[in-house]
Amino acid sequence: MIIAKFCGWFHSRLATDPDPSDEKRGISGMIKVYPGEPDLDRLIRFQAPPFDLRSYAPKVGVTITRVFVDSKEMSNHPLTGGAVNLLGSPMFKGENGIVAEDGLEPIVPFIFEIKTPKIHLIRTVEDSPAFVMHPYKKLQAGAIVDNYGAMAESTKIYDARNYFLQRAQQIEHDIKAEKDELKKEIGARRVKFLKSRGATQFFSAYMAWSIPLEGKGEVTIKEPSLKETITLKHRWSVNLQLGGWDPDVMCGFAEGYLVIST
Repeated sequence: MIIAKFCGWFHSRLATDPDPSDEKRGISGMIKVYPGEPDLDRLIRFQAPPFDLRSYAPKVGVTITRVFVDSKEMSNHPLTGGAVNLLGSPMFKGENGIVAEDGLEPIVPFIFEIKTPKIHLIRTVEDSPAFVMHPYKKLQAGAIVDNYGAMAESTKIYDARNYFLQRAQQIEHDIKAEKDELKKEIGARRVKFLKSRGATQFFSAYMAWSIPLEGKGEVTIKEPSLKETITLKHRWSVNLQLGGWDPDVMCGFAEGYLVIST
């Protein structure tokens, strides 16, 4: 059995209540889009997006950080460092409570990928109504958990309030040197939000999913040092947690495990 731990910052530009889920710019909810920025699209990006993030955002990229084979950690396993991604333009599909309540939204579709220069693994869920049709019962999050200590340890942000205040100070410093009035105003609005309670409101909470991967996939291995046999004949599964929400830059922290039976 292979157990691969992954973690890293992800990015998702999504409208928040009471805005409708398909709102493009943000009107009444916490998330607002500033001039010059792309529309909200709800997509979940585990790797860097094709556009610039707001200043002082964390580096986006979810990767394999540890690998265990038959209960033994393998320090130089070929999967270590591999890029983890969700394919198919996945998004949180809660639809303002029509599909699922806040914090329990399914990720639709759920197509999991690991990619290294010589290994490419893709696997999705089985093609059954509970996974691919409204209300996506088997894709909904199992729980939303508030655990400040766990999130602090994962993100290495041990004082979220101070973390956001430091960013506010950095932006204030940038405003002093900025000559463009529009950019000054955008910076001032970011500072105001970063100093508000809303900035840290959801930092310590994480959503948790447990997703069996028993559907179609792809296994391409050109790495001779990989000793384990990975096939689609056996069940895979993913345990995923998304938390550490940073609404200023619309990023969060992803952490979890891919389990592959061999």
